[in-house]
Amino acid sequence: MPAFFVGFGVVSLVASLVGGRLVLGLWTAGAMVVCAVTVATLPAPRPPAGRSGSASGVRTTLGVLAAVVVVVVLATFVGSLAAGGTGYLYFALVMALAVLYVGYAAVARRR
Repeated sequence: MPAFFVGFGVVSLVASLVGGRLVLGLWTAGAMVVCAVTVATLPAPRPPAGRSGSASGVRTTLGVLAAVVVVVVLATFVGSLAAGGTGYLYFALVMALAVLYVGYAAVARRR
């Protein structure tokens, strides 16, 4: 996951350069690097004990749905940057998603 954060930071930086929004690209890339470092320094995740059956199917479905939402928001953000738009709404959504993921990863790895 840290590699994804860094990769998205680089993609958003390039898109913002194309769109003429260097400062926004630098902010996004910097925030993604901070998220990558934070996730990388968390302890290794523990496998869930005794979880199986229908609950794991629900978790898988919700995980896939969340991944689709994240990909749509990220693609829209990068498209907005490349088109020269401000992308501020999408920037806020991307940062909120990043913070939520880091929080989720921290809680899941401490259990």
